[in-house]
Amino acid sequence: IVISQNIEINKIFVFPDFSRFLTWQSLDFILAIVIFGSLETILNVKSIDAIDFFRRKTSINRELFAIGLGNVICGFIGGLPMVSSLEDSSVNIN
Repeated sequence: IVISQNIEINKIFVFPDFSRFLTWQSLDFILAIVIFGSLETILNVKSIDAIDFFRRKTSINRELFAIGLGNVICGFIGGLPMVSSLEDSSVNIN
């Protein structure tokens, strides 16, 4: 694909190599990222719900689904996995 002024999109974005996608070595890393990311997200949701002045409850399933979907999309384009941030969430509450 060529963008204006002869800039190729392959030189702008680096796409991942999926040849080792479902090997045992990659599954170890996938499971570690999923487990640690999920635990951090759950702990963040619980702590933010505890300091919320209005005592609103966050849907943990919805939060985990959004983080998981975002990580899958980022993984397909070569991005880094994401987790919810306690600092950003606490600033948003205050």
